[in-house]
Amino acid sequence: MKILHVTNHFHPCIGGVETFVKDLCLNLVENGIYCEVLCLDKCPKAGRKLPHTSDFEGIKVTRTGFFDLKYYKPSFSFGKILGLVQEYDVVHVHSLGFFSDFFLATKSLHKKPVIVSTHGGIWHTKKFLPLKNIYVDFFQRFFLLSRADAVIADSNNDFEIFSKKFQKTILIENAVNTSRFLAPKEKKSTDSFIFLGRLSRNKNLSALIGSFALVCNGRPSAKLFIVGKNFDEDLGNLEKIVKEKNLEKNVFFTGELGEEKLRHIVNECSYCVYSSSFEGFGISVLELMGAGLIPVLNNIPTFTRFVDHEKNGFITDFLDYSTAARSILHALNLGEKEKKRLSSNAAEKAKEFSWGEKISPYIETYEKLIAAGKT
Repeated sequence: MKILHVTNHFHPCIGGVETFVKDLCLNLVENGIYCEVLCLDKCPKAGRKLPHTSDFEGIKVTRTGFFDLKYYKPSFSFGKILGLVQEYDVVHVHSLGFFSDFFLATKSLHKKPVIVSTHGGIWHTKKFLPLKNIYVDFFQRFFLLSRADAVIADSNNDFEIFSKKFQKTILIENAVNTSRFLAPKEKKSTDSFIFLGRLSRNKNLSALIGSFALVCNGRPSAKLFIVGKNFDEDLGNLEKIVKEKNLEKNVFFTGELGEEKLRHIVNECSYCVYSSSFEGFGISVLELMGAGLIPVLNNIPTFTRFVDHEKNGFITDFLDYSTAARSILHALNLGEKEKKRLSSNAAEKAKEFSWGEKISPYIETYEKLIAAGKT
């Protein structure tokens, strides 16, 4: 079986979808399935072009040039792309955009089964919402995504949205490398928190910093590490908020980190904290829970799938800074025995999303589509 995975960005680019596609390919290879990745030749907001071809841990990566229209990234290497497809049994496209549109529009030419994974769709922010709805409810529903052989919703939230529009929608929740950050056997309790992810507007980081400022009034020793590359946030404004609230000794923007430095910070922290207004899935949350970090998360459907309030973490309302701050302080003020219980429960919950549990549905979906194409 040979699967072509198609995504805007792949290693060395960093992000939630990039991590997922990497881990999916590696786990498929472990199960004897050949994978190749087709992606764009630049990481987001990077000037340097990446090689046209490379190898990543046994996975061939082919890259194509493109026009960066910010929200849509078309490539006009039609012949190259269609020629590549002929070698594969299934085309698995990750996220909506040019690549999903192209492979669905050209199905009569390449004649391969096409799967599209949703990864949160295009609703991470409400910007251009009317145009987004037209794109999905009209063009996708009647002309493009309706041609997919399967639409894989990778969260319950996505399934509720896409299953109402596309009959071939199935739910396969994202899997996570829950052992990425292995915690020490006796993890020391600290007053340190981490946010890990791209700095984007849907993460609502101004609310996180505003809430943390109130926390520091009652707990001056509290620290927050905001780890990740800026994507579309106003980083200057966030740094201004930190300065205005005198949080220079409490809140730290580290930028993007290598794995060794990242593991060091993760092991320094006892909590992970996310104020996101929207998440397609939230891979980094589960990775951190896998390391035993106690989550304090905003009350959105994605996060309530991971956390049972006060059983393996805390759900709060980051739209109200005072409410969020009280939840964070409550987590800080717990006794050591209770913190250990929550930490252990968080790690156990994360295991439900491990690749060992989640890889089989992907393989079964590929096999069904290949078999259907042969009948």
